[in-house]
Amino acid sequence: MMSLASAEPLADLPGILDLLRREGRKKGKDWLKDKLVADEFALTGICHQMRLIPVENWKAGPNTTNRNEQAHRDANRDGIWLSFFAGIM
Repeated sequence: MMSLASAEPLADLPGILDLLRREGRKKGKDWLKDKLVADEFALTGICHQMRLIPVENWKAGPNTTNRNEQAHRDANRDGIWLSFFAGIM
């Protein structure tokens, strides 16, 4: 099984996409068509080679950009030892 999800450049991305076009089943062809035509940003989120961001810059950033969720998790973890009143304040 091949995967397009990669932070590293794929050896033969055009060949993989062509293989999906030629020999893929209907679901695979429909998926590829949707990613290439209907939503131009979907494939860039899956495969690094489709992005304009250099791989060094991509790897330098954090794995997640959702810092609000991290702060929420930290607040919950810190608050488990608080009294009920202090916890709701």
